[in-house]
Amino acid sequence: PSLALLFATLVNNTINTLRQRQLQIRTSLNTEANDLRVLATILDSLPSQLRKAKNHLREYLIQYASRVIAESKPGLSIETHMFIGSMDIELDGFLRMWNGLSMGSYGTMFIDTMLPASN
Repeated sequence: PSLALLFATLVNNTINTLRQRQLQIRTSLNTEANDLRVLATILDSLPSQLRKAKNHLREYLIQYASRVIAESKPGLSIETHMFIGSMDIELDGFLRMWNGLSMGSYGTMFIDTMLPASN
C-alpha cells in the first residue's frame, strides 16, 4: 500500500506540473497574440502616405506569427528548430524599420535596438 501511495503522489505531482506548464504556455501565447494585435492596430493608424512602409512592417509581423505557429506544432525536432533560426530576425527588422520611421519624423529612435536581448 505504501508503494502505491508513493506512485499516486508522484503521478499527481507530475500531472499538476504539466498542467501548470500548459497554463503558462497558453498565457504566453495569448499575451504574444495580443501584443501582435496591438502592433497591427498601431500600423493601421499610420498615415496613408506610409502605405509602403506599413505593408513592409506588416510583412514582418506576418513572418513572425508564421514562425510562432510553425514552432508551436508538435513534432518539431531540435535540428529543424535550429535550421529555422531565431524569431529575433523578424522583430529586429520590424524595430529597425520602425526606428527609421521615428528618426525621419521625430529625429529620435523609438526603441533602442542595441539593448541586449532578454533570455
